[in-house]
Amino acid sequence: MTGAPRIVALVLAAWLVTAGVARASDDDATETECNFMVGLCRVATQALERARTTPPEAETLAYKHQREAELNVRAAKDAARMIEERHGGKRPACFADPACSFLTDE
Repeated sequence: MTGAPRIVALVLAAWLVTAGVARASDDDATETECNFMVGLCRVATQALERARTTPPEAETLAYKHQREAELNVRAAKDAARMIEERHGGKRPACFADPACSFLTDE
């Protein structure tokens, strides 16, 4: 894992540790995780749409948009995996947000 997904994963891991140390209530932590997750999903969904609508004739731009979309999706999937692990393998309800639909494509 390199680049943006690694940074997002490290930030999320650090946040999860500090959230545990601070002993935030489970509801507050879940809400914060959900807001974070849905935000990542929206960024990834926008990147996927941008990549999809870039004309193939603009090869360099199309490649750039495709690569950015892949990185954003990977970051969201990595974060989703960590959140699931924190919840004992169960996905919080917010994973059903339409912006996160690509998470079920695995």
